[in-house]
Amino acid sequence: MPHTTFLQLVDDMRDRGLDAINPIEIRPVEGKPPYEVVDGEYRWKAAKKLRWKTIRCDVRPMSLDEAKAECYRKSKERGTIDPFKEAELFKSEIDSGLTQRKVADKYGVSQGYVFESLRLMTDLHPSIIRNARTLTTRVVKNGSPIITRTHLEQLASIEDKVQQRHLFETMVGAARAGRPVPTTRQLEIERKKLEHSPEPSEVPPEELFLDNVWPPESERDDVFGNSDFAGNCSGTVCKQCLWRYTEPGETVLDPMAGSGTMIDVAKKLGRRCVAFDINPVPYRDDIRRGDARKLSLQDETVDFVFLHFPYWRMHRYSDPPVSGDLSAMEYGEFLESCECVLREVVRLIRPGRFVVVLIGDLRKELQFYDLPAELSMLGRGVGLELFDKVIKPTVRERSSNANSEILARKYNFHLIKFETLLIFRKR
Repeated sequence: MPHTTFLQLVDDMRDRGLDAINPIEIRPVEGKPPYEVVDGEYRWKAAKKLRWKTIRCDVRPMSLDEAKAECYRKSKERGTIDPFKEAELFKSEIDSGLTQRKVADKYGVSQGYVFESLRLMTDLHPSIIRNARTLTTRVVKNGSPIITRTHLEQLASIEDKVQQRHLFETMVGAARAGRPVPTTRQLEIERKKLEHSPEPSEVPPEELFLDNVWPPESERDDVFGNSDFAGNCSGTVCKQCLWRYTEPGETVLDPMAGSGTMIDVAKKLGRRCVAFDINPVPYRDDIRRGDARKLSLQDETVDFVFLHFPYWRMHRYSDPPVSGDLSAMEYGEFLESCECVLREVVRLIRPGRFVVVLIGDLRKELQFYDLPAELSMLGRGVGLELFDKVIKPTVRERSSNANSEILARKYNFHLIKFETLLIFRKR
């Protein structure tokens, strides 16, 4: 138990008094005193620190093996068992001659659970075991471990020890910065990025889309960004844009970075990405907090800009809304803010270079909003020329559900199945 948590226990026991504390559980050694604490060691130590003369006890005669099983069961119930101590306990039983099946039966877990637990000791990099021992006992505000057994099991399943250490350091970095540690789902996404083969930095002729209606994607890309993020952009879109409108080493600006898809793609293609968001996701430290209407960058210093505006109120990206969140504004204010963003982009991008806006139509409360047309006019009004336009089929769009189909038939409208890429160039 961490020192701060132990002190909290001492304070709690002092405030509640002896009668309010659950009895500790003890057993006579070899059938007679002295006694050994089976469960409640920290309550006993806290009572000594408080200089209590007595503490309530339940005396239960049991063997050493029975005591180990009882201690494990109680710790498991409270969720306080250390995964490495658990693995050491199972290993000691294996070393004494028990099979994994018998260990599982003895401690009331599955054989697979025992197997995965033992892997923590054999398959994790030694430095991870050493450092994780302290981090798994630290707790955050809700009482949950910072790095859980599931995190560690996922790391142990990775054969490449360099990848293990990289992902572990990602979690530790988030914890030390006060950000939420990546979930196991986010950890899996990061692992896929590490395993993903390098992308060609130059345009591969066989992969470049030539038509202005792009082929549909079967599912969201799970390699770049976070596919669970609401409105997550496709890595395919970013690659096509960077291949066409940038060269290796150039600077890309993403003022509304979301889950960081453009950052990940730019890194793979050898471009430098500067990314902002009004409400950055907590698990990335490469996205700066910033309002896209006024960014802390010098004039004409970026070579390409990618803008993935919120589709007005399709998703709420901050709750409660933060100042400047376009997804929470009234429609008129939303359009005015989009114009401010485009003016800022004109200030930042070099002459003759490209700005790509990914936007889709929206139907809300049966009202149709032609957002691509609105932004096309706004872009031309601030000094951008419309150079090209692409139609991109959507993936997992909101209209793909039975309720939308019922409404479409009832009110005689078409379901929205595509988004638009507006390709502007600064004059």
